[in-house]
Amino acid sequence: MIRELKQNEIKEAVNLILEVYYETEVNNDTKEGTAYFVSIYANEEHILKLINEGSLKAYGYFIDGELVGVTSIHNDDEIMHLFVKKSFHGRGIAKALLKHICERSKERGIKRIHLDSSRYAINFYLSHGFTKESDEVRVDGMVYTPMHKDL
Repeated sequence: MIRELKQNEIKEAVNLILEVYYETEVNNDTKEGTAYFVSIYANEEHILKLINEGSLKAYGYFIDGELVGVTSIHNDDEIMHLFVKKSFHGRGIAKALLKHICERSKERGIKRIHLDSSRYAINFYLSHGFTKESDEVRVDGMVYTPMHKDL
């Protein structure tokens, strides 16, 4: 089941994000990149600030009450998070979360959605209609590929 996360669930979501990041991405980013990721993308206070400002919507995928996947959309057109616990990979959870967030953006009149893909997820996004905007870049020690999809 996918639903919008409650504020008191953001800490659990951040823990999931960090768990998946350390399992899949930490070796691609420099120490500076990891610190930057943690300070922005896995920072409960920062995420809550964006939610309270109305610029971020966060959603969770729950199985039997357990949070197993997280996604978020910033300003209706930028996917900020899409993480699924490794033990739940291959079950269509990321696909369902991606579809959900794209539908929400389309309902708000957004025509194109953007994201910065990790090396780990590029093929997933390509298989779901995303296009690379450029080759891999390194910014603040983080390695990613800018991508977009027309809705």
